[in-house]
Amino acid sequence: MGPKTLTKLTGLNISLLHACWWILSTKKLLVLFVGELDVADIVVFSKLLELIPHLDAVLLPSYGGINPPAHGSSFRDELKDKIATLAVSAKNKGCLVYALPHPVVPDWAEFYANRV
Repeated sequence: MGPKTLTKLTGLNISLLHACWWILSTKKLLVLFVGELDVADIVVFSKLLELIPHLDAVLLPSYGGINPPAHGSSFRDELKDKIATLAVSAKNKGCLVYALPHPVVPDWAEFYANRV
């Protein structure tokens, strides 16, 4: 999904995302995959968590500390902390939460991707 699709889905005015977002679905599963995030993207992801009632799993990038202004951050652990909060929100909604180590494996991940 790109900015136009996410604007239509969320009602938020989105002009740019750090990366494309993917919805993977089968007849039984609905998964949201986001491989890269900026701080500004967190609001969009939170809104999607509210709007998609039957989301089964999310796959989020996990960051260690990053130096501002990378990824739109204003302090070293901002993006790391905000993604951890998203992960907890997704878990509370009943989603399985996977991490894409970028480069760290976070505490919030129930599962994580491995490079092959």
